[in-house]
Amino acid sequence: MKEKFVVSIVLPFTTTLFLIFSNYILALNLDINLMGDWAYLNSIIAIGFLFINVGFDSIHYQYSGKKNFDDYSGSYLLLKFSLLIINIILTLSLIFITNLWNSSYFPVLLLLLFSQTGFTLNNIFSITLRAKTKIFKCEFTLFAGKSFKALLILLVALNLSILKDPLILLGGIYLSTEILSIILFSFVSRKEFHVSKPRKSFIISYIKDSKPLILVSIIFILTQNIGNLILYHSWGSESLAYFNVVNINIITVLGSITYSLRPLCFSLYAKYFENGDFSSIKFISQKIERFSSILFLPIILIVLLNGTLIFEVFLPNYLNAAPVLYIMIFSPFLLSIGRPYYFQLTPGKHQKQSAIVDISVQLFSLILILILVPKEIFSIKMLGLGIIGYALALTIPRIYYIFISFYFSKKYFNIKSEKHFLIHFLIAIIALIINLPIKIFIIEPFLVSNVLVLLISSGVVIILFFVILILIKELTKDDFFFVLDLFRIKNYANSFKDEFNEEN
Repeated sequence: MKEKFVVSIVLPFTTTLFLIFSNYILALNLDINLMGDWAYLNSIIAIGFLFINVGFDSIHYQYSGKKNFDDYSGSYLLLKFSLLIINIILTLSLIFITNLWNSSYFPVLLLLLFSQTGFTLNNIFSITLRAKTKIFKCEFTLFAGKSFKALLILLVALNLSILKDPLILLGGIYLSTEILSIILFSFVSRKEFHVSKPRKSFIISYIKDSKPLILVSIIFILTQNIGNLILYHSWGSESLAYFNVVNINIITVLGSITYSLRPLCFSLYAKYFENGDFSSIKFISQKIERFSSILFLPIILIVLLNGTLIFEVFLPNYLNAAPVLYIMIFSPFLLSIGRPYYFQLTPGKHQKQSAIVDISVQLFSLILILILVPKEIFSIKMLGLGIIGYALALTIPRIYYIFISFYFSKKYFNIKSEKHFLIHFLIAIIALIINLPIKIFIIEPFLVSNVLVLLISSGVVIILFFVILILIKELTKDDFFFVLDLFRIKNYANSFKDEFNEEN
Protein backbone atom coordinates (compact mmCIF):
# COMPACT_ATOMS: atom_id res chain seq x y z
CA MET A 1 0.00 0.00 0.00
CA LYS A 2 2.90 2.39 0.66
CA GLU A 3 3.61 2.36 -3.09
CA LYS A 4 0.25 4.06 -3.62
CA PHE A 5 1.18 6.74 -1.09
CA VAL A 6 4.47 7.37 -2.88
CA VAL A 7 2.83 7.49 -6.31
CA SER A 8 0.18 9.87 -4.87
CA ILE A 9 3.01 12.25 -3.98
CA VAL A 10 5.71 11.68 -6.58
CA LEU A 11 3.68 11.78 -9.81
CA PRO A 12 1.66 14.92 -8.93
CA PHE A 13 4.82 16.58 -7.67
CA THR A 14 6.73 15.65 -10.83
CA THR A 15 4.05 17.07 -13.11
CA THR A 16 3.88 20.12 -10.90
CA LEU A 17 7.62 20.61 -11.38
CA PHE A 18 7.06 20.48 -15.14
CA LEU A 19 4.35 23.12 -14.80
CA ILE A 20 6.54 25.25 -12.54
CA PHE A 21 9.31 25.23 -15.11
CA SER A 22 6.89 26.11 -17.93
CA ASN A 23 5.27 28.88 -15.90
CA TYR A 24 8.72 30.10 -14.87
CA ILE A 25 9.73 30.51 -18.53
CA LEU A 26 6.36 32.16 -19.14
CA ALA A 27 6.92 34.62 -16.27
CA LEU A 28 10.39 35.42 -17.60
CA ASN A 29 9.08 36.34 -21.05
CA LEU A 30 5.49 37.52 -20.59
CA ASP A 31 4.72 41.10 -19.61
CA ILE A 32 4.15 41.41 -15.84
CA ASN A 33 0.81 43.18 -16.32
CA LEU A 34 -0.40 40.38 -18.59
CA MET A 35 0.56 37.87 -15.91
CA GLY A 36 -1.59 39.84 -13.47
CA ASP A 37 -4.48 39.93 -15.94
CA TRP A 38 -4.19 36.15 -16.44
CA ALA A 39 -4.46 35.58 -12.67
CA TYR A 40 -7.45 37.95 -12.50
CA LEU A 41 -9.34 36.14 -15.28
CA ASN A 42 -8.75 32.78 -13.64
CA SER A 43 -10.12 34.16 -10.37
CA ILE A 44 -13.28 35.36 -12.13
CA ILE A 45 -13.93 31.84 -13.45
CA ALA A 46 -13.13 30.30 -10.06
CA ILE A 47 -15.70 32.52 -8.32
CA GLY A 48 -18.18 31.67 -11.08
CA PHE A 49 -17.76 28.01 -10.10
CA LEU A 50 -18.46 28.86 -6.47
CA PHE A 51 -20.85 25.96 -5.94
CA ILE A 52 -19.07 23.24 -7.91
CA ASN A 53 -18.03 21.30 -4.82
CA VAL A 54 -20.48 21.54 -1.95
CA GLY A 55 -19.09 18.55 -0.08
CA PHE A 56 -20.34 15.75 -2.32
CA ASP A 57 -16.79 14.72 -3.25
CA SER A 58 -15.76 14.27 0.38
CA ILE A 59 -18.91 12.28 1.12
CA HIS A 60 -18.27 10.12 -1.95
CA TYR A 61 -14.88 9.23 -0.48
CA GLN A 62 -16.57 8.45 2.81
CA TYR A 63 -19.04 6.11 1.08
CA SER A 64 -16.14 4.25 -0.57
CA GLY A 65 -15.92 2.15 2.57
CA LYS A 66 -19.37 0.67 1.86
CA LYS A 67 -19.70 -2.73 0.21
CA ASN A 68 -22.35 -1.42 -2.23
CA PHE A 69 -20.27 1.61 -3.20
CA ASP A 70 -20.94 1.19 -6.95
CA ASP A 71 -24.66 1.61 -6.30
CA TYR A 72 -24.00 5.23 -5.34
CA SER A 73 -22.34 6.20 -8.65
CA GLY A 74 -25.51 7.20 -10.54
CA SER A 75 -26.75 9.42 -7.71
CA TYR A 76 -23.32 11.05 -7.39
CA LEU A 77 -23.15 11.72 -11.15
CA LEU A 78 -26.62 13.27 -11.21
CA LEU A 79 -25.71 15.63 -8.38
CA LYS A 80 -22.38 16.61 -10.00
CA PHE A 81 -23.91 17.28 -13.44
CA SER A 82 -26.67 19.36 -11.85
CA LEU A 83 -24.06 21.45 -10.03
CA LEU A 84 -22.05 21.83 -13.22
CA ILE A 85 -25.01 23.31 -15.10
CA ILE A 86 -25.78 25.69 -12.22
CA ASN A 87 -22.17 26.90 -12.08
CA ILE A 88 -21.92 27.44 -15.84
CA ILE A 89 -25.03 29.64 -15.67
CA LEU A 90 -23.60 31.48 -12.64
CA THR A 91 -20.27 32.09 -14.41
CA LEU A 92 -21.92 33.49 -17.54
CA SER A 93 -24.08 35.74 -15.34
CA LEU A 94 -20.99 37.01 -13.50
CA ILE A 95 -19.23 37.79 -16.79
CA PHE A 96 -22.19 39.81 -18.01
CA ILE A 97 -22.77 41.57 -14.67
CA THR A 98 -19.13 42.73 -14.55
CA ASN A 99 -19.39 43.81 -18.20
CA LEU A 100 -16.41 41.59 -19.07
CA TRP A 101 -18.36 40.22 -22.05
CA ASN A 102 -17.66 43.58 -23.69
CA SER A 103 -13.90 43.45 -23.05
CA SER A 104 -11.07 42.13 -25.18
CA TYR A 105 -10.65 39.29 -22.67
CA PHE A 106 -14.11 37.80 -23.30
CA PRO A 107 -12.76 35.03 -25.62
CA VAL A 108 -10.19 34.10 -22.95
CA LEU A 109 -12.92 33.87 -20.34
CA LEU A 110 -14.97 31.57 -22.57
CA LEU A 111 -11.98 29.27 -23.10
CA LEU A 112 -11.36 29.20 -19.35
CA LEU A 113 -15.05 28.48 -18.74
CA PHE A 114 -14.98 25.47 -21.09
CA SER A 115 -11.68 24.40 -19.51
CA GLN A 116 -13.16 24.53 -16.02
CA THR A 117 -16.10 22.46 -17.28
CA GLY A 118 -13.67 19.84 -18.59
CA PHE A 119 -11.76 19.91 -15.31
CA THR A 120 -14.98 19.21 -13.41
CA LEU A 121 -15.73 16.21 -15.62
CA ASN A 122 -12.20 14.88 -15.16
CA ASN A 123 -12.51 15.38 -11.44
CA ILE A 124 -15.46 12.97 -11.40
CA PHE A 125 -13.27 10.30 -13.01
CA SER A 126 -10.30 10.91 -10.69
CA ILE A 127 -12.44 10.91 -7.54
CA THR A 128 -14.06 7.61 -8.52
CA LEU A 129 -10.69 5.98 -9.22
CA ARG A 130 -9.14 7.30 -6.02
CA ALA A 131 -12.15 6.24 -3.97
CA LYS A 132 -11.51 2.71 -5.25
CA THR A 133 -7.78 3.20 -4.47
CA LYS A 134 -6.94 2.80 -8.17
CA ILE A 135 -4.12 5.25 -7.66
CA PHE A 136 -1.90 4.16 -10.54
CA LYS A 137 -4.68 4.52 -13.11
CA CYS A 138 -5.63 7.95 -11.78
CA GLU A 139 -2.18 9.44 -11.26
CA PHE A 140 -0.67 8.21 -14.54
CA THR A 141 -3.62 9.70 -16.44
CA LEU A 142 -3.26 13.03 -14.65
CA PHE A 143 0.49 12.86 -15.24
CA ALA A 144 -0.03 12.53 -19.00
CA GLY A 145 -2.54 15.39 -19.19
CA LYS A 146 -0.57 17.83 -17.05
CA SER A 147 2.71 17.01 -18.78
CA PHE A 148 1.03 17.80 -22.09
CA LYS A 149 -0.15 21.11 -20.65
CA ALA A 150 3.33 21.96 -19.37
CA LEU A 151 4.85 21.22 -22.79
CA LEU A 152 2.37 23.47 -24.62
CA ILE A 153 2.83 26.32 -22.11
CA LEU A 154 6.58 26.03 -22.60
CA LEU A 155 6.20 26.26 -26.39
CA VAL A 156 4.08 29.41 -26.01
CA ALA A 157 6.54 30.92 -23.52
CA LEU A 158 9.48 30.37 -25.86
CA ASN A 159 7.70 31.90 -28.84
CA LEU A 160 6.00 34.94 -27.32
CA SER A 161 7.81 37.30 -29.70
CA ILE A 162 5.91 35.90 -32.70
CA LEU A 163 2.56 35.34 -30.97
CA LYS A 164 -0.15 37.97 -31.16
CA ASP A 165 -2.44 37.06 -28.23
CA PRO A 166 -0.74 34.80 -25.66
CA LEU A 167 -3.64 34.76 -23.19
CA ILE A 168 -6.02 33.28 -25.79
CA LEU A 169 -3.40 30.64 -26.56
CA LEU A 170 -3.04 29.84 -22.86
CA GLY A 171 -6.81 29.49 -22.56
CA GLY A 172 -6.77 27.13 -25.55
CA ILE A 173 -4.01 25.08 -23.93
CA TYR A 174 -6.01 24.69 -20.73
CA LEU A 175 -9.05 23.54 -22.70
CA SER A 176 -7.19 21.08 -24.95
CA THR A 177 -5.51 19.54 -21.88
CA GLU A 178 -8.86 18.85 -20.25
CA ILE A 179 -10.20 17.30 -23.49
CA LEU A 180 -7.17 14.99 -23.67
CA SER A 181 -7.64 14.00 -20.02
CA ILE A 182 -11.31 13.16 -20.62
CA ILE A 183 -10.30 10.81 -23.44
CA LEU A 184 -7.62 9.13 -21.31
CA PHE A 185 -9.84 8.81 -18.26
CA SER A 186 -12.62 7.30 -20.37
CA PHE A 187 -10.16 4.62 -21.48
CA VAL A 188 -8.61 3.69 -18.11
CA SER A 189 -11.92 3.90 -16.21
CA ARG A 190 -14.00 1.70 -18.47
CA LYS A 191 -13.77 -1.27 -16.07
CA GLU A 192 -14.04 0.80 -12.91
CA PHE A 193 -16.80 3.25 -13.75
CA HIS A 194 -20.14 1.53 -13.22
CA VAL A 195 -23.05 3.94 -13.62
CA SER A 196 -26.02 2.80 -11.56
CA LYS A 197 -29.53 4.18 -11.60
CA PRO A 198 -29.87 7.31 -9.41
CA ARG A 199 -31.78 6.65 -6.21
CA LYS A 200 -33.75 9.24 -4.30
CA SER A 201 -32.63 7.81 -0.95
CA PHE A 202 -28.95 8.04 -1.96
CA ILE A 203 -29.35 11.62 -3.24
CA ILE A 204 -30.98 12.61 0.03
CA SER A 205 -28.14 10.86 1.88
CA TYR A 206 -25.50 12.88 -0.06
CA ILE A 207 -27.31 16.14 0.61
CA LYS A 208 -27.88 15.34 4.28
CA ASP A 209 -24.29 14.22 4.97
CA SER A 210 -22.73 17.08 3.02
CA LYS A 211 -24.75 19.83 4.75
CA PRO A 212 -21.94 20.73 7.17
CA LEU A 213 -19.50 20.94 4.23
CA ILE A 214 -21.55 23.12 1.85
CA LEU A 215 -20.48 26.41 3.38
CA VAL A 216 -16.87 25.19 3.54
CA SER A 217 -16.35 24.95 -0.22
CA ILE A 218 -18.03 28.29 -0.83
CA ILE A 219 -15.91 30.15 1.72
CA PHE A 220 -12.76 28.36 0.51
CA ILE A 221 -13.23 29.51 -3.10
CA LEU A 222 -14.05 33.04 -1.96
CA THR A 223 -10.98 33.20 0.28
CA GLN A 224 -8.68 31.88 -2.43
CA ASN A 225 -9.95 34.30 -5.09
CA ILE A 226 -11.62 37.36 -3.57
CA GLY A 227 -8.21 38.53 -2.38
CA ASN A 228 -6.99 38.44 -5.99
CA LEU A 229 -9.88 40.66 -7.08
CA ILE A 230 -9.30 43.07 -4.19
CA LEU A 231 -5.56 43.21 -4.88
CA TYR A 232 -6.16 43.70 -8.61
CA HIS A 233 -8.60 46.58 -8.16
CA SER A 234 -6.74 48.18 -5.22
CA TRP A 235 -3.13 47.83 -6.31
CA GLY A 236 -3.23 46.92 -10.01
CA SER A 237 -2.33 43.92 -12.15
CA GLU A 238 1.40 44.20 -11.44
CA SER A 239 0.90 43.63 -7.69
CA LEU A 240 -1.30 40.63 -8.41
CA ALA A 241 1.41 39.25 -10.69
CA TYR A 242 4.00 39.59 -7.90
CA PHE A 243 1.77 37.81 -5.41
CA ASN A 244 0.59 35.19 -7.86
CA VAL A 245 4.10 34.14 -8.94
CA VAL A 246 4.78 33.11 -5.34
CA ASN A 247 1.38 31.83 -4.27
CA ILE A 248 0.55 29.75 -7.36
CA ASN A 249 3.97 28.67 -8.60
CA ILE A 250 5.64 28.00 -5.25
CA ILE A 251 3.30 27.86 -2.23
CA THR A 252 0.37 26.08 -3.87
CA VAL A 253 2.76 23.62 -5.47
CA LEU A 254 4.47 22.78 -2.18
CA GLY A 255 1.11 22.58 -0.41
CA SER A 256 -0.15 20.14 -3.01
CA ILE A 257 2.47 17.57 -1.96
CA THR A 258 0.57 16.56 1.18
CA TYR A 259 -2.85 17.56 -0.18
CA SER A 260 -2.38 14.99 -2.94
CA LEU A 261 -2.59 12.35 -0.19
CA ARG A 262 -6.13 13.45 0.74
CA PRO A 263 -8.05 11.11 -1.59
CA LEU A 264 -6.00 8.06 -0.60
CA CYS A 265 -6.20 8.95 3.11
CA PHE A 266 -9.95 9.46 2.86
CA SER A 267 -10.44 6.08 1.17
CA LEU A 268 -8.14 4.18 3.53
CA TYR A 269 -9.39 5.94 6.67
CA ALA A 270 -12.98 5.18 5.64
CA LYS A 271 -12.16 1.47 5.42
CA TYR A 272 -10.16 1.51 8.67
CA PHE A 273 -12.96 3.30 10.53
CA GLU A 274 -15.46 0.75 9.23
CA ASN A 275 -13.24 -2.01 10.67
CA GLY A 276 -12.38 -0.13 13.88
CA ASP A 277 -8.67 -0.16 12.96
CA PHE A 278 -7.55 3.02 14.75
CA SER A 279 -3.95 1.87 15.07
CA SER A 280 -3.45 1.99 11.28
CA ILE A 281 -4.92 5.50 11.13
CA LYS A 282 -2.60 6.60 13.92
CA PHE A 283 0.44 5.07 12.19
CA ILE A 284 -0.31 6.74 8.85
CA SER A 285 -1.07 10.15 10.42
CA GLN A 286 2.09 10.26 12.52
CA LYS A 287 4.22 9.00 9.63
CA ILE A 288 2.93 11.71 7.28
CA GLU A 289 3.39 14.39 9.96
CA ARG A 290 6.96 13.37 10.74
CA PHE A 291 8.25 13.02 7.20
CA SER A 292 6.43 16.20 6.10
CA SER A 293 8.27 18.13 8.79
CA ILE A 294 11.63 16.73 7.66
CA LEU A 295 10.77 17.51 4.02
CA PHE A 296 9.53 21.10 4.35
CA LEU A 297 11.88 22.57 6.96
CA PRO A 298 14.95 22.40 4.66
CA ILE A 299 12.92 24.29 2.03
CA ILE A 300 12.11 26.96 4.63
CA LEU A 301 15.80 27.17 5.55
CA ILE A 302 16.81 27.72 1.92
CA VAL A 303 14.27 30.52 1.50
CA LEU A 304 15.11 32.29 4.78
CA LEU A 305 18.80 32.10 3.95
CA ASN A 306 18.56 32.97 0.24
CA GLY A 307 15.05 34.23 -0.58
CA THR A 308 16.11 37.48 -2.22
CA LEU A 309 19.01 35.76 -3.97
CA ILE A 310 16.59 33.22 -5.47
CA PHE A 311 14.68 36.03 -7.19
CA GLU A 312 17.89 37.82 -8.26
CA VAL A 313 19.08 34.63 -9.97
CA PHE A 314 15.86 33.22 -11.39
CA LEU A 315 13.23 36.01 -11.56
CA PRO A 316 14.89 39.42 -11.38
CA ASN A 317 11.75 41.13 -12.74
CA TYR A 318 9.81 39.81 -9.74
CA LEU A 319 12.21 40.89 -6.99
CA ASN A 320 9.37 42.79 -5.28
CA ALA A 321 7.74 39.41 -4.60
CA ALA A 322 10.56 38.28 -2.27
CA PRO A 323 8.84 39.50 0.96
CA VAL A 324 5.76 37.44 0.02
CA LEU A 325 7.92 34.33 -0.26
CA TYR A 326 9.57 34.97 3.12
CA ILE A 327 6.14 35.01 4.77
CA MET A 328 4.27 32.33 2.83
CA ILE A 329 7.00 29.69 2.78
CA PHE A 330 5.77 28.61 6.24
CA SER A 331 2.29 27.82 4.92
CA PRO A 332 3.00 24.41 3.28
CA PHE A 333 4.85 23.29 6.41
CA LEU A 334 1.99 24.28 8.71
CA LEU A 335 -0.61 22.64 6.46
CA SER A 336 1.38 19.41 6.16
CA ILE A 337 1.52 19.02 9.95
CA GLY A 338 -2.22 19.44 10.48
CA ARG A 339 -3.57 17.65 7.40
CA PRO A 340 -3.10 13.98 8.39
CA TYR A 341 -5.21 14.67 11.50
CA TYR A 342 -7.77 16.84 9.74
CA PHE A 343 -8.16 14.14 7.05
CA GLN A 344 -9.56 11.81 9.75
CA LEU A 345 -12.71 13.84 10.40
CA THR A 346 -14.83 13.23 7.29
CA PRO A 347 -14.06 9.49 6.92
CA GLY A 348 -14.63 9.23 10.69
CA LYS A 349 -18.15 10.63 10.17
CA HIS A 350 -17.45 13.94 11.85
CA GLN A 351 -18.33 16.17 8.91
CA LYS A 352 -19.56 18.90 11.24
CA GLN A 353 -16.17 19.13 12.95
CA SER A 354 -14.44 19.07 9.55
CA ALA A 355 -16.65 21.96 8.53
CA ILE A 356 -15.82 23.84 11.73
CA VAL A 357 -12.10 23.54 10.95
CA ASP A 358 -12.46 24.70 7.35
CA ILE A 359 -14.98 27.48 7.96
CA SER A 360 -13.11 28.95 10.92
CA VAL A 361 -9.75 28.88 9.09
CA GLN A 362 -11.17 30.36 5.88
CA LEU A 363 -13.20 33.02 7.71
CA PHE A 364 -10.07 33.96 9.66
CA SER A 365 -8.22 34.41 6.36
CA LEU A 366 -11.11 36.29 4.75
CA ILE A 367 -11.36 38.76 7.63
CA LEU A 368 -7.60 39.34 7.54
CA ILE A 369 -7.73 39.88 3.75
CA LEU A 370 -10.41 42.55 4.10
CA ILE A 371 -8.46 44.30 6.87
CA LEU A 372 -4.89 43.99 5.62
CA VAL A 373 -5.00 44.12 1.80
CA PRO A 374 -7.16 47.02 0.48
CA LYS A 375 -6.58 50.71 1.05
CA GLU A 376 -10.27 51.14 1.81
CA ILE A 377 -13.62 49.34 1.60
CA PHE A 378 -16.78 51.38 1.09
CA SER A 379 -14.84 54.53 2.07
CA ILE A 380 -13.65 52.87 5.31
CA LYS A 381 -9.87 53.00 5.57
CA MET A 382 -8.09 49.66 5.91
CA LEU A 383 -4.42 48.92 6.60
CA GLY A 384 -3.57 48.80 2.88
CA LEU A 385 -0.59 46.45 3.15
CA GLY A 386 -1.15 45.05 -0.35
CA ILE A 387 0.80 41.89 -1.18
CA ILE A 388 2.40 41.77 2.29
CA GLY A 389 -1.03 41.88 3.93
CA TYR A 390 -2.32 39.22 1.55
CA ALA A 391 0.60 36.91 2.41
CA LEU A 392 0.00 37.37 6.15
CA ALA A 393 -3.74 36.81 5.74
CA LEU A 394 -3.23 33.41 4.12
CA THR A 395 -0.38 32.26 6.39
CA ILE A 396 -1.35 33.22 9.96
CA PRO A 397 -4.55 31.07 10.07
CA ARG A 398 -2.48 27.97 9.23
CA ILE A 399 -1.07 28.04 12.79
CA TYR A 400 -4.60 27.85 14.18
CA TYR A 401 -5.31 25.03 11.66
CA ILE A 402 -2.69 22.79 13.28
CA PHE A 403 -4.05 23.12 16.81
CA ILE A 404 -7.71 22.66 15.97
CA SER A 405 -6.90 19.59 13.82
CA PHE A 406 -4.90 18.09 16.69
CA TYR A 407 -7.71 18.86 19.12
CA PHE A 408 -10.46 17.11 17.15
CA SER A 409 -8.29 14.08 16.36
CA LYS A 410 -7.50 13.61 20.05
CA LYS A 411 -11.08 14.29 21.17
CA TYR A 412 -12.91 11.92 18.81
CA PHE A 413 -10.36 9.22 17.95
CA ASN A 414 -7.82 9.49 20.77
CA ILE A 415 -5.04 9.91 18.19
CA LYS A 416 -2.28 12.28 19.29
CA SER A 417 0.44 14.04 17.40
CA GLU A 418 3.95 13.01 18.41
CA LYS A 419 4.93 16.68 17.96
CA HIS A 420 8.36 15.82 16.57
CA PHE A 421 7.92 18.83 14.27
CA LEU A 422 8.63 21.13 17.25
CA ILE A 423 12.04 19.49 17.74
CA HIS A 424 12.68 19.65 14.00
CA PHE A 425 11.73 23.34 13.96
CA LEU A 426 14.16 24.09 16.81
CA ILE A 427 16.92 22.26 14.92
CA ALA A 428 16.12 24.31 11.82
CA ILE A 429 16.51 27.54 13.81
CA ILE A 430 19.88 26.37 15.13
CA ALA A 431 21.02 25.42 11.61
CA LEU A 432 19.96 28.84 10.29
CA ILE A 433 21.73 30.75 13.08
CA ILE A 434 24.94 28.81 12.45
CA ASN A 435 24.79 29.25 8.68
CA LEU A 436 24.03 32.98 8.49
CA PRO A 437 27.59 34.05 9.54
CA ILE A 438 29.06 31.25 7.40
CA LYS A 439 27.29 32.64 4.36
CA ILE A 440 28.06 36.32 5.11
CA PHE A 441 31.70 36.01 6.21
CA ILE A 442 32.97 32.91 4.42
CA ILE A 443 30.90 31.99 1.35
CA GLU A 444 29.97 35.43 -0.07
CA PRO A 445 33.43 37.08 0.18
CA PHE A 446 35.08 34.26 -1.78
CA LEU A 447 32.44 33.66 -4.45
CA VAL A 448 31.52 36.17 -7.13
CA SER A 449 28.76 34.11 -8.72
CA ASN A 450 25.31 34.44 -7.13
CA VAL A 451 24.45 30.99 -8.43
CA LEU A 452 27.37 29.43 -6.55
CA VAL A 453 26.52 31.36 -3.39
CA LEU A 454 22.95 30.09 -3.63
CA LEU A 455 23.95 26.47 -4.25
CA ILE A 456 26.72 26.22 -1.67
CA SER A 457 24.99 28.11 1.16
CA SER A 458 21.78 26.11 0.59
CA GLY A 459 23.72 22.85 0.52
CA VAL A 460 25.58 23.68 3.75
CA VAL A 461 22.42 24.54 5.70
CA ILE A 462 20.61 21.39 4.51
CA ILE A 463 23.56 19.15 5.42
CA LEU A 464 23.83 20.72 8.87
CA PHE A 465 20.09 20.28 9.46
CA PHE A 466 20.22 16.56 8.66
CA VAL A 467 23.47 16.01 10.58
CA ILE A 468 21.85 17.41 13.73
CA LEU A 469 18.75 15.24 13.15
CA ILE A 470 20.98 12.16 12.98
CA LEU A 471 23.05 13.14 16.03
CA ILE A 472 19.99 13.51 18.26
CA LYS A 473 18.47 10.35 16.69
CA GLU A 474 15.52 12.09 15.05
CA LEU A 475 16.65 10.28 11.91
CA THR A 476 17.51 6.62 12.42
CA LYS A 477 18.53 3.56 10.43
CA ASP A 478 14.88 2.49 10.37
CA ASP A 479 13.96 5.76 8.64
CA PHE A 480 16.76 5.24 6.15
CA PHE A 481 15.63 1.69 5.29
CA PHE A 482 12.00 2.84 5.14
CA VAL A 483 12.89 5.50 2.57
CA LEU A 484 15.19 3.10 0.71
CA ASP A 485 12.35 0.61 0.43
CA LEU A 486 10.23 3.28 -1.24
CA PHE A 487 12.66 3.24 -4.19
CA ARG A 488 12.30 -0.47 -4.92
CA ILE A 489 10.98 -0.49 -8.49
CA LYS A 490 9.75 -4.06 -8.17
CA ASN A 491 7.15 -3.05 -5.56
CA TYR A 492 5.68 -0.45 -7.91
CA ALA A 493 5.69 -2.83 -10.85
CA ASN A 494 3.71 -5.40 -8.86
CA SER A 495 1.22 -2.81 -7.61
CA PHE A 496 0.82 -1.45 -11.13
CA LYS A 497 0.11 -4.92 -12.52
CA ASP A 498 -2.36 -5.69 -9.76
CA GLU A 499 -4.31 -2.52 -10.38
CA PHE A 500 -4.57 -3.04 -14.13
CA ASN A 501 -5.38 -6.74 -13.77
CA GLU A 502 -9.15 -7.08 -14.01
CA GLU A 503 -9.29 -10.21 -11.87
CA ASN A 504 -7.42 -8.52 -9.01
